[in-house]
Amino acid sequence: MKKAFTLSKRQILVGSVIGVCGLAIYKSLPNPIIDQIVWQVIDRTPKKPPPPRVPFFSDISEKAARLIDAAESQIGETLEYDAGYSKIAFPYGDISRRKGVCTDVIIRAFRDGLGIDLQALVYEDMKKDFEAYPKKWGLEAPDTNIDHRRVPNLLKFFERKGALVPISSNGRTYLPGDLVTAISPLKRPHIMLVSNRPNKNKSRPLVIHNIGAGTRIQDFLFEYELTGHIRFMT
Repeated sequence: MKKAFTLSKRQILVGSVIGVCGLAIYKSLPNPIIDQIVWQVIDRTPKKPPPPRVPFFSDISEKAARLIDAAESQIGETLEYDAGYSKIAFPYGDISRRKGVCTDVIIRAFRDGLGIDLQALVYEDMKKDFEAYPKKWGLEAPDTNIDHRRVPNLLKFFERKGALVPISSNGRTYLPGDLVTAISPLKRPHIMLVSNRPNKNKSRPLVIHNIGAGTRIQDFLFEYELTGHIRFMT
């Protein structure tokens, strides 16, 4: 005959205390944590490893990453669109960072991310061959206050540097750090910086720009007719 299994009074007391304390701790836990504990106990089915992340771009250069980071840092800082003429310092001149136009996003990103001053570069190139640049504003000589802040001048500068690449309707041909120029339905020129973030269906990259409400990152690549595709120093 087997010996009956009995508990001492001390064992019963200790077990009761542990049970009460355990219940108190359980009741104090937030529901999500309780759910997680329960599923860890109940769900013993083998877990499949998560699918590998497939990046939208297989590679991004260090310079492109720095350029994009510098542009994204303007989001929440540049909150207004202001196309007014302003006298600024030279070189590295700028208006208040609270405001700006589409070109200011690019100029600031190149300065902050790569240490490249497009204000100085455009001025020096215009001095060499002023006649090569657009004549839309009635100027007879370079103006360091505004020349670099005009999209047609930037497009001409990059063209003269051999930085233009083909325009395409395939979103994946636009690489991180590329610049894209476009013309709005109102015939106003625009410029955007290609980011390394995809749109929802991963068909094209988002762009960083200021189209009227400050610096933003948006799915805007093909909203306007494209006029230029630039790959410079990235």
